Amino acid sequence: MTGGLVQEFQHSVLPSVSPLVTLPAVLKIWLRPSGAQGFLRCVVVCALGSFMFGWHVHEKAVLMAILPLSLLAVESREDAGIFLVLATTGHFSLFPLLFTAPELPIKILLMLLFTLYSFVSLWTVFRNKGGLISVLEAVYLAGLVPLEVLCEFVYPCTIWRESFPFIPLLSTSVYCALGISYSFIKLYLSLFRTESAGKLKSH
Repeated sequence: MTGGLVQEFQHSVLPSVSPLVTLPAVLKIWLRPSGAQGFLRCVVVCALGSFMFGWHVHEKAVLMAILPLSLLAVESREDAGIFLVLATTGHFSLFPLLFTAPELPIKILLMLLFTLYSFVSLWTVFRNKGGLISVLEAVYLAGLVPLEVLCEFVYPCTIWRESFPFIPLLSTSVYCALGISYSFIKLYLSLFRTESAGKLKSH
């Protein structure tokens, strides 16, 4: 359904994912509340779960997870690392929405400015606590650069652009899905790890 209306549908092929997907996070915060940070973490996990399993969700919906996660990013090094991966990947996934030639330099410039500012400012906050992202995460994020070059400059010059015009969008979606899924898993694990850390402190 692409009419732009917000409705509920029962799918014929894809399984219909119910709100029960968010139940573990909601139960955790209900049975063992951990303050404002725990509630905010639950909101981020539920928003990202809705984005990932909603099937018919607009690309911009990833911002519903990125924005509240930015508040957690200044609280802990782990959250800062997750934020950097999710924000960079999530913002890059919105590039196909701005597809005209005049928008190309604007979106690239804004993306670079925001990403550089995020990395530098969060590194300043946690500079005494080690690196924010792992080597594997850094390699993954660096892969966004050649992906953009291939999609915007190389592929349009190939003979396949007429027969397979969807390849750049498909490549961007699949590559960004890896980073967003990875961030979702790390966030879900951190939700329960926070509880374990709280228990250890209390003992």
